[in-house]
Amino acid sequence: MLKVKLSAKLFVLFLLVSIVPLSVVMLFVFDYGERVEKTALERRQKMMDTALNATQKALAQVGEKEIMRIAAYAASGITTYLRYTPDATMEELQASEEFQGIAVHPVGETGYTAVHDRNAINYFHVNPGIIGTDLHALEEKLPGFWAVLSANLNGTESAGYYEWEDADGVIRDKYMCCVAVDERDLRVCATTYMDEFTKPQEELGLVFAEETRKRTAEYAEEKRLLEGTILLFFFVSAAFIVLASFLIARVVTSPLKKLMAGMKKFSRGERNKRVKLDTRDEIGEMAGVFNEMAGEIQSYTKRLESTVKERTKELAKKTVEQEKALESLKKTAKFLIGREERIIGLKKKVKELEKQVEELKQER
Repeated sequence: MLKVKLSAKLFVLFLLVSIVPLSVVMLFVFDYGERVEKTALERRQKMMDTALNATQKALAQVGEKEIMRIAAYAASGITTYLRYTPDATMEELQASEEFQGIAVHPVGETGYTAVHDRNAINYFHVNPGIIGTDLHALEEKLPGFWAVLSANLNGTESAGYYEWEDADGVIRDKYMCCVAVDERDLRVCATTYMDEFTKPQEELGLVFAEETRKRTAEYAEEKRLLEGTILLFFFVSAAFIVLASFLIARVVTSPLKKLMAGMKKFSRGERNKRVKLDTRDEIGEMAGVFNEMAGEIQSYTKRLESTVKERTKELAKKTVEQEKALESLKKTAKFLIGREERIIGLKKKVKELEKQVEELKQER
């Protein structure tokens, strides 16, 4: 099994306890920054859209009022002219440049005024091809245009939007206001493209878009700098944490290493070895307990050695006594053995004498 030192475990533990929360905070900061930036841009875009819509509406209202004013002005001019020339025929009016200037004049950049009667027959128009045309013919082709125009045929002022297709096929919104002229039952209509009035809003939109682009670029740059600063802070903090973890692990394990070294020396026979630590924590208490235990073991060992020496002396003395007794026994045994041998020899001699005596008896 792989052996992992306590210092390495403490080092890894300190790193996890320190860097993991720091990393979580970093991720939260980055995510929060993203959301704040997104929210700010969305609010800014919403504000600009609101401002543009309000501007467009205001400009459209200004355009509508201007078209109505021009229609009313043309109707007033026609009324005044006809009051001073009550006997003028329609042909004479059409031939009069002065009346033409009153009846048909510009509205905005491309718009104009036109005059027709209550039967929708046009008499004055910027396009000569329209003059004399029955405008009923446009009812199906231009229903929006006809809806505004027809509402004025009974003499009621009318105004509204309608779609108009340009020669290039582009459909754009126009606004038209029709006013009745009591004299001769004529009707004056003023019309033009509304984007001529709302063009500043489009230009303002381009300005806003460019400003948004610049602000977005500035936000991106500020975000990049902020993220760089945060990352720098993270790496500096991580380096500091690594160094601090290493030092803390070393401070914690250094007394343990001293204690382990003292215990190893004590276990190898150095009974006088003691561990001196200046710490007042649990490791210092452990060293104190070890020193007390080592002292007790040393005292016990000395007592045991003294007892062993005494017992050894007693055993030696008893051994000498036993050896003397054994020697005495050996001498006694040797004496007894020699005596026994002599007795046996005497017995043999006695037997031999008895045998000789028997032989002598028999010879007699």
